[in-house]
Amino acid sequence: MALRILSQERFEQTTRRLLEAPDDLIAVGRARLAGSSARQSGVALHRDLFERYLTALKPVVSITWQEWSEAMKEETHRLGSKDKAREALLFEDAAGPAADMRFIGVIRQFWLACDAINRTLDKADWLDPPVLLLAWLIERRETLCAEVVASQPYWPMGLSKDGQWI
Repeated sequence: MALRILSQERFEQTTRRLLEAPDDLIAVGRARLAGSSARQSGVALHRDLFERYLTALKPVVSITWQEWSEAMKEETHRLGSKDKAREALLFEDAAGPAADMRFIGVIRQFWLACDAINRTLDKADWLDPPVLLLAWLIERRETLCAEVVASQPYWPMGLSKDGQWI
């Protein structure tokens, strides 16, 4: 996978962290999730949702990628190295291109949609939102989309006191 935003090591670390992060909520019984160790293939509703997610995500990623590229060019020129430019930009904003509010809106919209589908299914058919939002991008080799999603330091979601995603 040819990465353009994150180093390979950072991509692998953040991907693992993002896919495993919800497990902490399962441990305390607060979230409606299957868990990263569960086999999750999803159902037709999840696969249809993923296609809609890709349709919504790609144009937003294209915009954020273009903005990131322009910032990288400026910083590379200023600092003399792409590696230094990347680190400077990620130091300035740890989420990199994933800090874009349009991007965050897409992630939140499809996380909540995945959860809504899960509510209609038996637990054995649940698909954790991080699987749909990141793991399936990697499996489909949607490299740039996966890289922008993986550049988030955390999922932009929370849980209410009664265990509802907000």
